Order: sequence, then structure tokens, then C-alpha cells
Amino acid sequence: MLFNVPDRETDRSTGHRDPGAQVWITAETLADGTSLVSVRGEVDLHTAPHLERVLDDAMRSGERDVRVELSREIFIDSTGMRVLIQAAERLKAMGRSLRVATGNPHTRGVIETMGLAEKIGLGPGANE
Repeated sequence: MLFNVPDRETDRSTGHRDPGAQVWITAETLADGTSLVSVRGEVDLHTAPHLERVLDDAMRSGERDVRVELSREIFIDSTGMRVLIQAAERLKAMGRSLRVATGNPHTRGVIETMGLAEKIGLGPGANE
């Protein structure tokens, strides 16, 4: 699913094209019931609401944990981190957990420097 920063309501089934700020978000349910949300691109003030919607859908549709895979190309700012923190807190209240994986050393460093690794369940990236 391609999400961008449109000035109008986003069609989540098709996304929108805006070459200025793109984020690719896919969501699927794994065989064990875990919701997997894969993110590639920039998660910032403009694109974080799209990630928030996908995470909300994953929390509502699944009964297990939610795993977020951030690809090597990811950039995430404090707005994106807030979305992950809030999702982790909501899942914890449901008796579930959020697990975040990234292979991007910069993203990993930011998460660890902010002291959020444990809170958002930071683990190794898919390629580690």
C-alpha cells in the first residue's frame, strides 16, 4: 500500500502519489495470528497518521501481537516514534505487545538513545 501526503482524504485501498513524501505500508496477518506491518520510506509529521491508521486496523483485526518491520531506507522522526509508543501502550493494555524490528543503524540508535528500545519491543531487523 502506498501512502503519501495528500491534501484530501486518503483512499487507503489505493493510496495517493505525491513524489515529495512517500511511505509504503503493508499489513498482513501471519499464520500464528501476529499482525505484521511493514514500513518503508519516511515516517514524519506528514506520513505518521497513515502508520497510525494501519496500526489501529492491525490492533482491531488481530488477537495477537503486532510486529512492525522498518526497512533499511526508513527515516522516522519524533512524530513517528510517538505513533509507535502509543501503539505499544494500547497493546500492553490489551495484554498484547508491539515488537519493532529495524536493520537501519541510525533508526536503531535513535530508539536506543531515546531509551525506548524496551518500551516498543525493539528487536533485530529482518536481515540481521
